[in-house]
Amino acid sequence: YTDSIPSLKHFGYDFFSLRDSIPFADNIAVSPDYILGSGDEIIISLWGQAEFQHRQTINRDGTIFIENVGLIHLGGKTIENAEDYVLSRFSKVYSTLIEKPATSYFNFSIGKVKTISVTVSGHVMRPGSYLIHPSVNVINLLISSGGIDDTGTMRNLKLVRNETTIDSIDLYPLLTGLGQINKFNVLDGDIILVPSR
Repeated sequence: YTDSIPSLKHFGYDFFSLRDSIPFADNIAVSPDYILGSGDEIIISLWGQAEFQHRQTINRDGTIFIENVGLIHLGGKTIENAEDYVLSRFSKVYSTLIEKPATSYFNFSIGKVKTISVTVSGHVMRPGSYLIHPSVNVINLLISSGGIDDTGTMRNLKLVRNETTIDSIDLYPLLTGLGQINKFNVLDGDIILVPSR
């Protein structure tokens, strides 16, 4: 009788491997807490009494230079903080931005974003380094790497940054539909480590 009983599959492993062909778009919107850095393209627009549009990629030192405004330090700032900072710098040159009522209007947005390198290691089908959009999450990374091997754990994945484990991830709430997994930003140089189960 035991020979005729099919062996049970390990729970949840096909969640990732059956979707390893899904392409991820490069034009995903970034959140307001996205941290700007070298390689990000920013777009600054003014309209109304003052007309201006400037598109520039942030330099390696985290700055851009705009004539009449000067050197603007954006590296390490969130989009929200950068917008406030750039507006304050522009309002010193274009006073119509802060008049009551305003006669000029300001918009700060992101064009192309830099790619970041994240390593997926341990018990996955295709371990290695992946160049990804900064908004791609851990689930997308696991799918890109072919999914977790059936020798790897679903309960205690590690997010390693600068040789320190900063978070652990339990995938069961997602797989069972009974909750959400931890949300955090994956940064350049991070490692997603899948230990053995």
